[in-house]
Amino acid sequence: MVNQRQIIAAILVLVMTIGLCTTLCKAEEQKVELRRDYNVKPVPFNEVHVNDDFWTPRLETSRKVTIPYCFMKCEETGRIRNFEKAAGLMEGKHEGIYFNDSDVYKVMEGAAFRMCTKSWRGPLIHCRCNPIR
Repeated sequence: MVNQRQIIAAILVLVMTIGLCTTLCKAEEQKVELRRDYNVKPVPFNEVHVNDDFWTPRLETSRKVTIPYCFMKCEETGRIRNFEKAAGLMEGKHEGIYFNDSDVYKVMEGAAFRMCTKSWRGPLIHCRCNPIR
């Protein structure tokens, strides 16, 4: 049998839940009305120019060394051949770990982002991406 204390406790929980929901709904409405407290205007990544002594050499190393090296490793480890096999251009089974395909996608994504920047110079990465597609 339900006693009086249990009924009162259930009513209090119900009232508190309704109050909390009402408060949260009002808070959500207020969030929409808030303005930014800083003046930052988003820009597309390909409109960003980096010209300093720290990042510029690293971006150049990425373009000249890292991205070509990643493509070379994808070829050496059979990751590219997996796509040729899947397309029926080559006989055989999938090589390597099951996520090898996503490694190729990530390398291509990095190369594509790098090609979209204004500081990009040279066709090296473009030549590497075209045969893969």
